Amino acid sequence: MFAIFFAVGNGNAQTPSLLWQAHYSPQGQNDSLTDVELTLNQSWDANVYVCGRQGVSASSSYALINSYTSAGAQNGGSWPAVMDLGFGGINVFNAVTTRVLSSTQTDIYACGQGWGGALPLGDMLIAKYNKSGVQQWKWYRDNGNAETFQAIAVDQSTGAVYAAGRSTTNAGDIIVAAVSSGGGSLWAGDYIVYNTGSVDNVFTCMKLVGNNLYVVGYNKVTATNHDVVLLRINIANGAILTTAIWDNTALASDRDEAFGIDTDPSGNVYLVGTTQNTTSPGDVDGLLLKFTSLAAPVCSTYYNNIVYSLGDELRSIDVVSTSEIYVTGFTQATGSNNSDYLTMKYDGTSCTTMSNPTWVKFFDGTGSGAPSANDDIGYMVMKSSNSGKIFVTGRSYETTVGFNATTVRYTTAGVQETSFSYDRGSTDNSGAYKYPMELIYDACYAKDHTYIAGYTREAGAGTPTDATLVKYGWSGPCTEGPIVEGRMMTSEVATGGAKIYPNPFNGKATFISATETIYANASFIVFDIMGKEVKRMENMNAFEFEIDMNGFANGLYFYKYIGNEIVLSSGKFVISQ
Repeated sequence: MFAIFFAVGNGNAQTPSLLWQAHYSPQGQNDSLTDVELTLNQSWDANVYVCGRQGVSASSSYALINSYTSAGAQNGGSWPAVMDLGFGGINVFNAVTTRVLSSTQTDIYACGQGWGGALPLGDMLIAKYNKSGVQQWKWYRDNGNAETFQAIAVDQSTGAVYAAGRSTTNAGDIIVAAVSSGGGSLWAGDYIVYNTGSVDNVFTCMKLVGNNLYVVGYNKVTATNHDVVLLRINIANGAILTTAIWDNTALASDRDEAFGIDTDPSGNVYLVGTTQNTTSPGDVDGLLLKFTSLAAPVCSTYYNNIVYSLGDELRSIDVVSTSEIYVTGFTQATGSNNSDYLTMKYDGTSCTTMSNPTWVKFFDGTGSGAPSANDDIGYMVMKSSNSGKIFVTGRSYETTVGFNATTVRYTTAGVQETSFSYDRGSTDNSGAYKYPMELIYDACYAKDHTYIAGYTREAGAGTPTDATLVKYGWSGPCTEGPIVEGRMMTSEVATGGAKIYPNPFNGKATFISATETIYANASFIVFDIMGKEVKRMENMNAFEFEIDMNGFANGLYFYKYIGNEIVLSSGKFVISQ
C-alpha cells in the first residue's frame, strides 16, 4: 500500500502544520525507514531520499530506497527500488547519502546488509543508484560471518564512498570499506577490520573530513567494562593512523560508550555517549569528549541529572562552531518507566568552558507509565543555518495514543518555542533510531520545514509497520520572499543585485556588491549544499573583492554578504574545475 495525505496549515502560526505524510507498505509486512537525505539541485528542486527495509515475510525483507519530491509525490522512473541478494533473509539499507553533480545528475549511495552466499548470515552491502532510481552497481562481501554496514559517506570531489559497520567475526569486529564511484574496491583486501582479539568491538558512527575518516565505537572488554574507541583512517589506503581508547578511570569496571560524532571548523572531533561513575550498573552519565583532528584527547565532561538518578545518555551532536555545540539524548528516573528528552548547549572553546553546559532543557511527553522504559528519547539534534533554530526529534509517549514521533524547537538561548508530534492513530509511531530528520529553509515564510522518517502502525500493537515519511511546515499566503525552497534566501539571480564573476569558476572569482557603499566589518559567508558554513571572510571593507575557493570540491555553494548585521545580498555559485 502506498498513500500520500496532504494537510493545509496557517502560514503565520508559530507551530508548523503537517503538510503531508507518505506511507509505504506494498505487501502488508513490517516496513520501516532508517535514514533520510535531502538534496537541492541548481534548479532549486528538492528531492528527498529515504532508505530502510521492505518486508517480504516474517523472516525476510528487501533493502529499500525511495525518492520523493518536496511536495510529497513519489518520484517516477524506477522508484521505489528494492534489492536482495537472492537468498532471502534480512536485506536492509541502513544509511543513504548523495552526491549532486548538476541540476540533472545526482548519485545516490546506500549501505546496509544483504543475504547471499552458500551460508547466508548477512553480508556487507553498498549500492549506487542514479536520479531515476536505476541501480548502477552493487558491492557486497562475505567474510563467513554476519556483517552489516550502518553508516555511509561520500567524497563529493571524487565520488568515492566509505561505509562502516560490524562483523561477528571473533567476538565482534568493526569493519570499514572504500569503493570508487565506479563500484571497485579502493583498498587492498577490499575492507579493513579493527579487532582486539576476543573482545567484542561495536561500531556506532563515523564522519568523513578531508583525508581523514573517523570511525567510532566501543570495546566490550568484559560484560560490564566498555571503552570508547575512535579510529582515524587514511582514506587513500585504509591505514589506521590513530587508535584512541577512552576509559573513565573512576571505576575499574565501567560502561563508556559513544553514539554520535561531529567536528568543528578547526577540525577538532567531538563524541557524545554515556559513562559510568558509580557502582550501580544502570546509573550512567551523559558523556561529551573532545579530540584534536589527529584523534588526541583534549577534554571530557559528564552530565549527571541529580533529580533523575538512574541514567543520562547522549545520542546526537551538532557542532556549529567551537563555542556552539548542541547535544541531545535522554535522562531517566530510577525505578520508573519515565525518561525525558535531554538537550544541552556547550561551549567547547576550552576544557573550562566545556566543563558545564550553557543550558539544559528537558521535554516530557504527556503520557506516563509507558509500556517500556525510556519513554521519551531524543534521537537527533540539528541547528538550522538559516533561521538559527534548534530542532530535536525523537520518540515521546503521549497519554492516549502511545508512542509518537515528536520534534521540539528551541532558540539558541534554550527557550522552547513549540513542539509537534506525529500520531497515525495507533500505539507506535517513531522516527528512525539514528538519523530521522532533515531541514529545508523556505524563504517564502522565512521558516524551516522539517522532514521526519521512520515507521508507523496503521492499527494497534502487533500489526505490521509501514515505512513513513512526514513533512511539517507552512502553507498559504506569505510575504517574506519568493516561494522557493532552499537553504539560502536566494533566487536564480542573487538577491540585492550583487554579482559573482565568473560563475561557474575554478579557484577564484570576484564579488561585486550592488552599490559602492562600504560597510565596516562586513562578512562574506559561504555554505555547502547541506547548509553548513565552510568559509567565512571577515572585515571585507570594500564593495568589490576576490573570493578564493581553491581546495574546495566541485559543486554548488551558497553565500551571504552581511553588513551592519543585515543580509545585503545572498546567492549561489558553482565551482567547476
